[in-house]
Amino acid sequence: MLTNKSIFYVFFLSHKIRRRLMKKSVFILAIFLIIYLPSASQESADFIKLQKVAVSKVPDTLIVPDLFSITFDSKGNVFAFAGLQNGKECFIVKFDKNLNYILRFGRDGRGPGEFKTTYSSPEDRLSVDKSNGDVYVTDYNPGKIVVFDNNGKHKEDIPYQRDFIKQLGYMSKVKVVGPGLFMARRRIRFFPVDAVIFSLRPPKIILSYPLDTLRIDVRVGSTMVTGPTETCYGDNHFMETDSKHIVFGNSQKYKFHVYDIQGNKILEIEDPEKIMGSFKSKELKIIGEKWARIEKNSPVLFNKLMKQMKTRKNVIAAIKIDGKQIYVFPVRDDVTVNNKFPVEVYNLEGKILKRGFFKKIPDKIWKNFAFYKEYDDEYNPLIIKYKIMDFK
Repeated sequence: MLTNKSIFYVFFLSHKIRRRLMKKSVFILAIFLIIYLPSASQESADFIKLQKVAVSKVPDTLIVPDLFSITFDSKGNVFAFAGLQNGKECFIVKFDKNLNYILRFGRDGRGPGEFKTTYSSPEDRLSVDKSNGDVYVTDYNPGKIVVFDNNGKHKEDIPYQRDFIKQLGYMSKVKVVGPGLFMARRRIRFFPVDAVIFSLRPPKIILSYPLDTLRIDVRVGSTMVTGPTETCYGDNHFMETDSKHIVFGNSQKYKFHVYDIQGNKILEIEDPEKIMGSFKSKELKIIGEKWARIEKNSPVLFNKLMKQMKTRKNVIAAIKIDGKQIYVFPVRDDVTVNNKFPVEVYNLEGKILKRGFFKKIPDKIWKNFAFYKEYDDEYNPLIIKYKIMDFK
């Protein structure tokens, strides 16, 4: 039987133990707050702040197979190319600035006001002249630009490839950048040579920007061929415009230049530590002819060589330009990290305004809004608009 004295000792010891445990708990909690909370708040502060403001809506009776090539007019209305790669059904969808459906126009075909999806992606098929709102759709086969007014009325078809192949070379990724002015990528054989600003009437190059296609030695069995890299994680040549400026860059060099639409250079950013060897256009023509012979005589070998050429690592994943800001997305060092894409934001003087992260690289950035193409639960395509809160 416990005496009063023994009960006192038991209570006293248990009280001391409780106090020690409480001190340890407080100490552990303090360490947790010191270490964890600043890092957690710092991580959240690293992300560019986005606020969702609109989601696209279309009538239930309109079947939209997929959406590509998002673009805008000066009023903030949104246009997108609706279709599928190699699909037969294609048209243009117009939304207002709140992504409410307005109309659809254009259709699949070869006639006036008609266009086709091609073997390549429908991306980079659609552009808008911000000066008058006209909508331009590039149709690479047979090589024409289909022009509509802002309300979807067909205005004209402009054939371009025949004259340009004769005079200036084969053009791809053609987009309008201003009244009577376009930008495109020019190719020799398989390989891009330069990015250009040009007029169609008459056909004239305003600016030629060499693309510095990168060297790579490719071996399959006993065959060694020197060639230029073409793609890796996407297209390695960037051409972006916000209707006042054009940015040209290369994903495999940390290098980009900004011009106005008249071809005057505004800004040049280049990291000399990441510059690799490149081809001159004369070399590229000779190599292109050699690769053409390989394709003709040994298609299997050609495909293997092309596959190996697409393995060089990029240093830039994407570039977006939005009036006063240029968003450069470097390739992540750790590709296993999800929902954290680094970005460096420059002004037009070349100063870095902010370094941070997006949870996903935007499809387009326009007037401090980020646009993403996503899908709902039934895999219907959506355009989602976010306000970028970090910049005014």
